[in-house]
Amino acid sequence: MDVKKDRKITVLTISLTCSVALNFGLGIISHSNANKAADAIDQIMIAEEKVSDVRQELASLKEVKQVEEAK
Repeated sequence: MDVKKDRKITVLTISLTCSVALNFGLGIISHSNANKAADAIDQIMIAEEKVSDVRQELASLKEVKQVEEAK
């Protein structure tokens, strides 16, 4: 009876250890993915600012062209 009990304890201990290791690994992957997503959002915001700057510059150039054509 003690051998069966020891085997169960051993199996449960190994299962628990594997579960903890798996959860730890998944946590690291999840954290890494969250950082990558945050970096991607930052890059999108920077790109949107640049697009806005280009649009403003284009509008300024159009105004200058209209003023020159009016002369």
